[in-house]
Amino acid sequence: IENYYLKDQKHGIKDTWEKIRGVCRIAGLPVPAVNTVRNRIIVVSEEQKMRRREGGKKASEAFEPSKGSFPGADWPLAIVQIDHTKLDIVLVDDINRLPVGRPWITLAIDVCSRVVTGFYVSFDPPSAMSVGLCLAHSFLGKEEWLARFGIKTQWPVWGFPGVIHADNAKEFRGKMLQRACKNHKMDLIWRPVAKPRYGAHIERLMGTFATEIHKLPGTTFSNTREKGDYDSEGKAALTLSEFETWLTTFIVEVYHQRVHSSIGMSPLQKFQEGLLGSDKVPGRGLPERIVDDYRLKLNFMPYEKRSVQQYGVQLDEVHYY
Repeated sequence: IENYYLKDQKHGIKDTWEKIRGVCRIAGLPVPAVNTVRNRIIVVSEEQKMRRREGGKKASEAFEPSKGSFPGADWPLAIVQIDHTKLDIVLVDDINRLPVGRPWITLAIDVCSRVVTGFYVSFDPPSAMSVGLCLAHSFLGKEEWLARFGIKTQWPVWGFPGVIHADNAKEFRGKMLQRACKNHKMDLIWRPVAKPRYGAHIERLMGTFATEIHKLPGTTFSNTREKGDYDSEGKAALTLSEFETWLTTFIVEVYHQRVHSSIGMSPLQKFQEGLLGSDKVPGRGLPERIVDDYRLKLNFMPYEKRSVQQYGVQLDEVHYY
C-alpha cells in the first residue's frame, strides 16, 4: 500500500492486490484476499490518500479548515479585494459597429459587504494603469460617473479602505501602487501563493458577472461546448461605452439591491448598516470624501524616474530642456 497504492499513478485496489499477490508468490508467502487489502486501504485517511496520490496543494484546498469570514473584514472598507479577468463578450467600435475584441475588466469589491467599490474596462491587458484607474474609481464618489450614463440610482460608495488585497501579479507589486498606498495610509497585502480561497470573494463576483454577460449579444460563453454554433462576432452589438452603461446599471440596480446568500441581506444594505449602524451594532461612520480628484488619479498613475542632466531630461528618446 505504501509503495504502490499511495503513489501519483493512482493504482486501484484490484491493481494493488495483484501487485501484492505477485510479491507474495515470489517470496513464498500466502496471498491475502482482495477484501483484506481493501480493508487495509480503507483505514488510510482520505487526506493522506489525496496528499500522496494527487499532491499537497489539492489536499490542502480540500481538507484545511477555511474561515467562514475573511479575517479582518469586520466593517465596510476594512478590506477591498481587486483582480482582473477577460470578459466573455465581443464588443464593437463606435463608428462602424464592427467587432473589436474581448475587453478586460479590473474589479474591486468590499469584502465585508460585497459591494462593488469600482471597476475599469479596457481592451488593453492588465497593467499598472488599469489598476490605478480602477482604484481611483473605487475611492472617488460616483455622482459624475452615474450622470455620464444617465443613471439615477445611487452608488453611495467612496473612501479609502484600510487594506487593499490583491494577487501576486506584477501590476500589483509595482512601486507606484506601493508608494500610493503608503502615501494614503493603506496597507497593501498580497494573496498567499497557491491559496485560491483567499481570493474567493472577488472570484465569486466575477463569476456572477460572467453569468449575466452570457445573456448579452456577442457573448463568447465560458467554453466551446456552451458556445456551440453561436456566432459571437456576428452577434456583437455593444460598444465599450454601452457595455459600461449596462455594467453600471446591473451593479447599482440589480447586484447591490438583491439579497446576497453569504450575508443574508443586500450588499448595499450591509454597507450602509456597517457605516451608519443599526439597533444592534454601531456604525463606523461615513468615510472622508476626497476633494482633489485630479491629484488622486495622478497618485495612482504609473511613473518613471529620470535624473536631470545638463541638457534637461530625456524620456522615450525625447529631450526636455
